[in-house]
Amino acid sequence: MSLPRIIVIDDQYGGFRRGGRNRLRENFCLLAGLQDVTGDVSAEQQGNPVAEAVFCRGQIEDGSKIGNDPEGTLEAIRSGWRQSSRWAMLFLDLHFKTGPVGDDGEPMGVARDRDARQYFGLTLLERIWRDPELRDVPIVVLSSMDRDEVEHRFASDERSVAEFIDKTDLDRERLSRALWDHGLIMDDRIIGRSVALLKCLQEARRRAKLGNDNILLLGETGTGKELLARYVHESSCRAGHPYVTVYTQGVPEGLVEDSLFGHEKGAFTGAVATRQGAAENADGGTLFIDEFGDVPAAIQPKLLRLLDKNIRETRRLGAQKTVRLDLQVVLATNRLALLSSGDFRQDLLFRAKADEPVLLPPLQERLEDIPLLAEHFLRKYETQFKTSLETERRDIGPDVMDLLRSHPWPGNVRQLERVIESAVYRWPKLRRLATAHLNMPPDHQGAHRSAMSSRSEERVDVSTSLAPRDLLRLIDQANFDPADPASWAGLAPELQKIFARFYAKLLKAALTATRKSTAANPEGEIKIHPAMKLVMRNDKLTASKAADLVKRVMSLDTTVLEQLMSDPILSEAYGIAVRLRPKGGRK
Repeated sequence: MSLPRIIVIDDQYGGFRRGGRNRLRENFCLLAGLQDVTGDVSAEQQGNPVAEAVFCRGQIEDGSKIGNDPEGTLEAIRSGWRQSSRWAMLFLDLHFKTGPVGDDGEPMGVARDRDARQYFGLTLLERIWRDPELRDVPIVVLSSMDRDEVEHRFASDERSVAEFIDKTDLDRERLSRALWDHGLIMDDRIIGRSVALLKCLQEARRRAKLGNDNILLLGETGTGKELLARYVHESSCRAGHPYVTVYTQGVPEGLVEDSLFGHEKGAFTGAVATRQGAAENADGGTLFIDEFGDVPAAIQPKLLRLLDKNIRETRRLGAQKTVRLDLQVVLATNRLALLSSGDFRQDLLFRAKADEPVLLPPLQERLEDIPLLAEHFLRKYETQFKTSLETERRDIGPDVMDLLRSHPWPGNVRQLERVIESAVYRWPKLRRLATAHLNMPPDHQGAHRSAMSSRSEERVDVSTSLAPRDLLRLIDQANFDPADPASWAGLAPELQKIFARFYAKLLKAALTATRKSTAANPEGEIKIHPAMKLVMRNDKLTASKAADLVKRVMSLDTTVLEQLMSDPILSEAYGIAVRLRPKGGRK
């Protein structure tokens, strides 16, 4: 498994020092177990490094002065994030010194650098969180400065930093723990490097940390729930202790109950000896209930005390006494709408934490993982069939990879594995895998989606002449299906930008409609007060409130604001609003 890569944004560690070395960085890397791969200064080799690190100063030198460089810093983050071995984590300093360069080659600092409200690190945090491309980068604040301003300023933000670590406290153990708890790190046990998969593994580790939790794994068939259940076990304090699986799908009700709870001798015909159930066998370790959504209704009440973390009791069939257990319970199902299905006990779902499952992404959300998976399965079955079929080692043609990426894979990773297995079995002597060798399953879902798309286009004519109120009604009809998160995941940043532009168009129309032409100004003077009265349909709206609303509208999305300010009408309106209500700037 390759080392995780992190980026450290810090003015001291990221800067160039005389003699081609940065002693502060070297000491930092030595203590934290980091291998410096920045390439700007000579770097010492670390023995058994915890991670690779790229250092970024976050600043730019202009003559004899040092200034902060937000655009260059953001581009450095984006560049590394786009690579296949993307950042596992971002470490960010808060306080950056700027100003004239002193005799030691370092900036002397200015008053605003020390103002906690103006820390450059806070500016970068805001910019990173507003960038849709970077919204999933885990961030640790690496600073000895007061953290209160950060936590107060971003208390209402939907995202937050993962952790605060004092620079002097970061050693190998602390770095390893931070990466394990918050990082997006690859693992050889579950093949893939897509953000969707790495976030899933991150959440699985977070949930496993408690060691006695109930953890529901939710994913389509073939996504790898059994693999993830084992990953949860091995990532918890239960690793090295029993790991016991119970299968429920297609199993008769009586056998499911007996398998879970066991029985006493004579409990039923054929019970010739006492037998422990899977729950007892898993004591001290992890119990995995596969296809939890298929647990028979008659057995569901009997699971309540087993899934109660404060009780953890089981009772064998025919027994009078219960047995207390100490274990972790992992449950898995492909019933994505289990919580709202209506055919499952709600109190059992509550204890199974069905409202906060670990979601396994379908293969269609992991397209960049397909080459890795295909290569893995190819080598697996070449090795497996080596003796019986004398298989040859082969490579994969680019046309094959294009075909694999374009297929919808309703059966997900399991279906991809079967296609590769079949190709190796049927063509053992070939050294190049071609599209003709793949027994691809039919794309029934693709045809269905095309038909649905055609009918949708016939039903809704979305054109530039669409009336605003018709558009609002159309938006109100949107359905966000909890059982199909792939259809709406990640929409928030796009909606924010669209809403910002939509509201700006509305404001511009109102400003234009309320302009009054005069001899001195034939085009009419911009008046924000009557414009906002019209928009809000509120004759009692005050001028100061109108100014606040204009500033709020113009600041809904910072990336859209720059575009809006190029419009002379909107730009003038914003200037009027700021003059009327200068306090607090944009609202």
